[in-house]
Amino acid sequence: MEAQKVLIVDDEVIVREILEKILKDKGFSVLMANDGHSAIEMAKHNEIDIAIVDIRLPDINGVQVLEGIKNIKPRIKVIMMTAYETEELIRKAFQQGAQACLHKPFNVETLFKIFKDLEE
Repeated sequence: MEAQKVLIVDDEVIVREILEKILKDKGFSVLMANDGHSAIEMAKHNEIDIAIVDIRLPDINGVQVLEGIKNIKPRIKVIMMTAYETEELIRKAFQQGAQACLHKPFNVETLFKIFKDLEE
């Protein structure tokens, strides 16, 4: 079985690199984007199973990325990620089809519990 492909969208290098290591160690294939427009382009040109999208990005916000990804490939499962109390954006994300929201800092068990829930 081919590894699930995960797109990590975050403008913080350290967050992307840590998530990449954790996911690769668990056998996932990983793509990374540091802004929203790049993430949407990657969704156009790659088969992606799960996208982990930061709500605050330098160009467009995570909800706009979610909308862009879902317009291209509605089956991609999207997990939002935030370090801020952005209740309005989180609510909008769920309305647009986000499956979950991770609050930074989060632990690895929480991330993999969400992944497991997405499979069911």
